[in-house]
Amino acid sequence: MRIPVTIPECFEILDAVVDEPSKENIRSMNEMDLVDLHFDLGMFIRNNWLYDQNSPFVKSLRLKGLNWLHEDDVSLFLIKAYWRYLNGKPFDEETFIEQFLESVTAGYS
Repeated sequence: MRIPVTIPECFEILDAVVDEPSKENIRSMNEMDLVDLHFDLGMFIRNNWLYDQNSPFVKSLRLKGLNWLHEDDVSLFLIKAYWRYLNGKPFDEETFIEQFLESVTAGYS
């Protein structure tokens, strides 16, 4: 399994491994319900891309500010980013990361 280095590369790989009915299911979900993908798509992301702390992908995510998050949070971040991509929603990486970190921080307090 190829490990992405960038978030856009993550979308390319997911496009190749996620079948069309699953993509349509993800597309049709409410953003707040994406947490329901924790044990399938989220597990795929964590097991294949996030547990190797020395991978270029994990290192790049850390440099973007996701360094203190648990792998569960990072997989949800990537699922939400992929959902935006599938739905043709604007995706400014820096802004999305900032907003996600704010929402996670608010959830922890």
